Amino acid sequence: MSPPRQEMESTTEKQPADARLSALGQAMSHLLARHFGGPSTPLSSNGMRPRAEEREEKLKSLREDFDAMSSELGEEFIQGIHPKFDSHKVYIYDSAWNWVLQDLYLTVYKIIDRPLSETGDDLLRELQRDSDRLNKRATSRLIECATTLLREFDHMIENDGLIQARMFLRSLLNERNILLKTNDTSEGDGLQTAPFPLCANASEAHCTASVACSDVGSHSPNGDKTASSASSSPSSSVWTRSGTRLAAMTHSIEGVWHDNDGLTAMMQRASQELGSARSPLLDATVLIIGAGPTSIAACIVELLLTLGSFVVLATREMDFETRQFYSAMYTNLSAPAATLVLLPFNQGSHKDISSLVEYVNVKLGREIDHLLPFAAVSQNDHTLEELDSKSELALRVMLTNTLRFIGAIASSKRTRGIINHVTQVILPLSPNHGQFGQDGLYAECKLALQAVMRKWFSESWSNTVTVCGVIIGWTRGTGLMVASDAIAQHIEDQGVKTFAASEMAHLIAGLLVPCIKEASFLQPMLCDFTGGLGALGDLRQILDHARAASRKEKLIRDRLDAEAQNERRMREEANVPPPQYKPRANIHLDFPKLPKQYRDMVPSELVPLESMLDMESVVVVAGFAELGPLGNSRTRWEYEKQGQFSLEGCIELAWMMGFIEWRSNRKGQRSGWVDRETAQAIEDVDIKRKYEQRIMDHTGIRILTPAPAENPDPRRESRLYRVVVTNDLHPFECSRDAAVGLKSTHRDRCIIHMEDDNSATVQILRGATLYIPLESEISHFVGAQLPSGWDPTAYGISPDLVTQVDPVTLYALVCAAEGFLSAGVTDVYELYKYMHVSEMGNCLGSGIGGSSTFDDIFRRRFLDEEVQSDALAESFINTPAAWVNLLLLSASGPIKTPAGACATAFESLDTGCELLIGGKAKMCIVGGSEYYSSHVAREFNNMSATTNASPTSRLAGCRMRCQDQHLQHVTDLL
Repeated sequence: MSPPRQEMESTTEKQPADARLSALGQAMSHLLARHFGGPSTPLSSNGMRPRAEEREEKLKSLREDFDAMSSELGEEFIQGIHPKFDSHKVYIYDSAWNWVLQDLYLTVYKIIDRPLSETGDDLLRELQRDSDRLNKRATSRLIECATTLLREFDHMIENDGLIQARMFLRSLLNERNILLKTNDTSEGDGLQTAPFPLCANASEAHCTASVACSDVGSHSPNGDKTASSASSSPSSSVWTRSGTRLAAMTHSIEGVWHDNDGLTAMMQRASQELGSARSPLLDATVLIIGAGPTSIAACIVELLLTLGSFVVLATREMDFETRQFYSAMYTNLSAPAATLVLLPFNQGSHKDISSLVEYVNVKLGREIDHLLPFAAVSQNDHTLEELDSKSELALRVMLTNTLRFIGAIASSKRTRGIINHVTQVILPLSPNHGQFGQDGLYAECKLALQAVMRKWFSESWSNTVTVCGVIIGWTRGTGLMVASDAIAQHIEDQGVKTFAASEMAHLIAGLLVPCIKEASFLQPMLCDFTGGLGALGDLRQILDHARAASRKEKLIRDRLDAEAQNERRMREEANVPPPQYKPRANIHLDFPKLPKQYRDMVPSELVPLESMLDMESVVVVAGFAELGPLGNSRTRWEYEKQGQFSLEGCIELAWMMGFIEWRSNRKGQRSGWVDRETAQAIEDVDIKRKYEQRIMDHTGIRILTPAPAENPDPRRESRLYRVVVTNDLHPFECSRDAAVGLKSTHRDRCIIHMEDDNSATVQILRGATLYIPLESEISHFVGAQLPSGWDPTAYGISPDLVTQVDPVTLYALVCAAEGFLSAGVTDVYELYKYMHVSEMGNCLGSGIGGSSTFDDIFRRRFLDEEVQSDALAESFINTPAAWVNLLLLSASGPIKTPAGACATAFESLDTGCELLIGGKAKMCIVGGSEYYSSHVAREFNNMSATTNASPTSRLAGCRMRCQDQHLQHVTDLL
């Protein structure tokens, strides 16, 4: 039995050996295939391939699911539910107590600088409006400043402007004693009116009656009863107009809505008080969803800020215009205690709802007193046959997620154990229950929201949230109704009241006062602010008739206008008018002018000291120049002061950017500006129209323009990636010198074979280190740079010099020449008639120096590119000053070269003043110049000294424009 057993053992030993040999053969075949470029065999057909196939199947399944979802829901729905909330993009405005002081100073100095021709009743009315506005925002600090100004003006030389300013300040201080009551704010110096009082008895507001507005007038179309009181608020005329349907309604036992006279009268008083001079404060946290600049919600925000509320405004559009709109609103109108929180939000996103409620409750530490979910999606011209993805999105925004919002607030209160605070929800309803038509699912959404007021009785969240439905009437000028504004007058002719956005805002804001909120604790309220729109019979027929009448009126007006134009043309052809002269640009290099009242603004106690100053020791700025993102100093100041370029500014920038050039009279052609692309003459007046947009697109803070040697994509950067070779590379041919250099670098990891005296074959072996170019994304691709197309040769600098020196030297040369020009010096050598060359100082400096030349020295030489031999000399910090002295000054006076990083120009100015006062020089040229390259931007970014502009940053999407609304206030003072 033993021999067979031995044979079996030898067989089992042979099988593993055969398997190992087979595996070794496969590995060798794989390596040979990789080396010679043939097809490679997978290392493990049982391991890698199934996993790859499994991943591919999962990806295929996900793509199929996404395609099915896209085809079912539609692209607009999917895009409309993406979350937008980001706590890093929240803007908080809470300094109204400071802006009111600026408002005071701007108003006073505007009165002083007013032209003498503006007098009479118009002036008095404007002064009264300014006084009322400041009284509503008054603080004790403002009163102190007004008193101080009045005291200072009493000691100044009399003129018409000062007389009017003193009259205004006295009126302001006198009215303050009547309109305001002292009450410290959180800042400790506020003057505010008393807050809204609570109801003495909330049950009094729930007496049931059958007739609405019994205290304010009949709602019958023929009624002649008028309101018993009037107010200055926009809602005053609404309440006092006969025939206007405005009422508050409550449930009866049978669940039917009935008019409530007591609640209606209370609502009338509250809304009228909101806009009055004695308007009380509303200390509440109000969350408003959706408030475009022309919406009712925007007017509510404005009103609440004047009442000192804490307003959280969530809006889908957080672009520059929206932020500027609400920033200006807060700056100009807010009461001292008001706060505005502006944040991005998409009501189509469930995630955004949860995040927003948590942010307000936890991050801000506030309980939501009032919620106004006014977000809406317009669906004009959508019938039931045309319901699409946008219609489903509208249903989600206006209905589903509105209910989710209410539930999220109730759930948050229950989770945090808040049992003594109730949130009032204002539901925006509509009288349109399908009568309008062609509005998608709008009517269905508004009808379904009314069911929430019945659920208040049947569900458990009623102890945390109270509901107030508002049936909003025809409101002119809003985003949803702008297309129908043309027929508003026809609707008024039917006996229906149409509202301005400010009127409707006052009505709705009147529901937020404590007495109305307290009254709604017992049961939901339904407010009818339709103005009688819901009572019209066949609304669709009325609307069609109104639109037809509007189209007919427009057609008649167009034909009358065409006839009038034909008549004017015939008269012009019969009497040829004189030629029209086109305006020409008038570019000045003057200094900024002092205001006409400058001498009157000098304090009277300083007037006797006027002749006591030693003029020999006074340092005078004789000329100045600038080169920056907005061109020169004149164009930059124009844009900062006016927000746009003048005709002269556009001409300077168009010339500076290479769009136009000046051609003198030659060969029978007149002198003038010429388009450089077409060589066609262009009038001065046409330059602004033709080139202004191109100028705006290529000036200011924008995406960096790469240098010729840099990566053409400004969002990506080229760098070297270190790679260790894992397999021997194929041999390649190169020059003999290059082969020797490679051998010296890689030593035993490089084999060379000399072919002849000029060439060699090189093979890089495994283990050698190679540096391979690679591109990577960067976050510092936005910055301030010169206008695109800026060319130093346009200033007269020779092309040879441009290629020789660093850009920072070119900037210094251009600014030095323009600085002398602004001082009236066209030839610097003329100065040496009055001073010695040794008395001309040169204090020009730089923080970095020739950074572009540094790039040539360290990067281009490393890459074996051609670099000029004297590049090192152009990299020094004192090189720009040396070139200015060589080409412009030819002076031998003191040379001081400051290098103070960002404060270099300031240090240069200080050094120049020391030289002049110390008598070492009679004239100095001071300043600094820098070159902002991508390498400098990267290093600043590494220090976290610049803004991260990458798509993943928290500031992504913010529009970076060289605009600042506060500069307007400062320049107005100047």
